[in-house]
Amino acid sequence: MLEAIRDKQRILIAGSEGKEEVFEIVNKVMAHSNKPFISFRSSDKESDIEITNAPVVITLCALEHLRNYDHHIVLITAINDKEDDFDGAVREYEKMLDRSPKAGCVIYNDEDSASALIGKKEREDVVRLEYKAPKVSTQNGAEVLEIDKEYLPKDKAGDYNITYLKGAYTLLKRIGIKESQFIEALS
Repeated sequence: MLEAIRDKQRILIAGSEGKEEVFEIVNKVMAHSNKPFISFRSSDKESDIEITNAPVVITLCALEHLRNYDHHIVLITAINDKEDDFDGAVREYEKMLDRSPKAGCVIYNDEDSASALIGKKEREDVVRLEYKAPKVSTQNGAEVLEIDKEYLPKDKAGDYNITYLKGAYTLLKRIGIKESQFIEALS
């Protein structure tokens, strides 16, 4: 599989919880923005994955598959302390982040202590981007989420966890999706 996507920008979305939600948001925004991409879960059978000429590959990655993909960008949602082997899981995620290439990017949830601990670690020529829940304020009597410089009506966020919504935005911004495109896709 790796050989088939070697010439593409490879993005991993990983974590114990929230990764499905981030994956769903990223796919929704990419599709709405008409950006060509390949998307699959690490548990999918290779024969079920359609490799196209799209330049971006987004993989929802389970803990047991972290070593199977060389990434350019990785987003860690949260590392749940209810893992059977929490310390082992943290070590696996850290090893994956340590394999980030030069000019790679690590995006981590600053509100999750384990993700923040391994995400903040200095790695040579690797960009670190943190995210946390967006500020909630009121405009014209309605609650809004401050995404970056623009606002998303909170009711348009649906059932999404607002922290993971901000994580998806941080990733999408890194690959060239504008804030207005993000908000439009969710509205």
